Amino acid sequence: MDGNLTGRDGLIIKQALALAIEAIDLAPPERQPLSNQEDMRVLLMTMCSGPFELTLLTKEARHTLTGERLSEADLEALNKFREAEP
Repeated sequence: MDGNLTGRDGLIIKQALALAIEAIDLAPPERQPLSNQEDMRVLLMTMCSGPFELTLLTKEARHTLTGERLSEADLEALNKFREAEP
């Protein structure tokens, strides 16, 4: 076994981190585990190929949690990242 259980482990973990970070931002300030959030940001930044992917994942997470619309360009870019993910 190569350690990649689903074939998309990296993408799934990056999406989960982005969702968790955004969910913490939406929580009331007294319930925000900021030290965990900061560690999640470091992990996500380390896993992303660069700032563009990080921004896209953040926008996708915000869309999932709040319904904020994604532009056509963002949707196209997200699909390209998903296709390129090993």
